[in-house]
Amino acid sequence: MTKIYRINIPVLEANLDVYIGDKMDAKDKIIKKYNVSLDVDRIERALAYTTELASRTESIYIIILDKDIGLDMNTIYHEALHVTNWLLDFFGIIVETNNHEIQCYYQSYIAKRIIECVTKYNLTYGKKTSKSKKCKTITSGRINKDTSHKAKGEVSRHSRR
Repeated sequence: MTKIYRINIPVLEANLDVYIGDKMDAKDKIIKKYNVSLDVDRIERALAYTTELASRTESIYIIILDKDIGLDMNTIYHEALHVTNWLLDFFGIIVETNNHEIQCYYQSYIAKRIIECVTKYNLTYGKKTSKSKKCKTITSGRINKDTSHKAKGEVSRHSRR
C-alpha cells in the first residue's frame, strides 16, 4: 500500500508530497494525478526518487520512498536537500558559501517532517525490522537496523528535475 503525506513548507508556501510504500504504485498515482511522464527506469533502480513539478505560478515537490529500501536517514536528508535547492531556486533565492543558512534551515525542516511521515507510516502499517546492522530504518520514532532489503544493483539515490 502506498500512502501520500502532504507537507506544507512555511514562509515560501510550497507543498511537498511524500509517497511511502511501493514505488511503482506511487509512480502510477503521480502520473494519474498530475498527468506527467516520469523516468520509470530511474524509479525502478533508485532507493528514492524526487522530482519537481513546476509551472509559472507554483511548484510541487514529490518524493517517493520505497517502504523496503528507501526509509533510512541518509536517503531522507539527501532527498530533502534536492527539494530545498529546487525550492530556493524557484523563488530566486541564491545560496552561496557566505549565505547558506536558509538552505540549512529548510533542509532540516523538510527532513524532520519526512521523518514524521515515515514514523507515522511505520506505526500505521507495521514495518518490521530485523537485527541486522547494515541498513537503518525508522520505526516508532527510533532508528532501527534492517538489512532485509537492498536496491537491485543500485546504491546511489537519484533525483529528477
